[in-house]
Amino acid sequence: MSIDQAQRVFLLAMCLGLLPVALSYGVVPERSLPLLYGISDPDLPTRHVFRGVMGLYLGMICFWLAGALRPELRIPALWTVFVFVTGIGL
Repeated sequence: MSIDQAQRVFLLAMCLGLLPVALSYGVVPERSLPLLYGISDPDLPTRHVFRGVMGLYLGMICFWLAGALRPELRIPALWTVFVFVTGIGL
């Protein structure tokens, strides 16, 4: 497998891995928030914050998908993966 193919597979794997996480935050927050964080009855502003997080995650997924498909976006997409996972890790 070439480095180009490995980068594409990595970006696609990141897309697939983050998609369920993104959807769990914002699709039905009144169901997912009690399970994930113990928030028993999230009010409307709290649900909107988690939907906003979902939107950010979906935006990252779209950019990583574009990086997997377009060679000129591949290196910037890989850098955003690095920044994203480093931020989560810290």
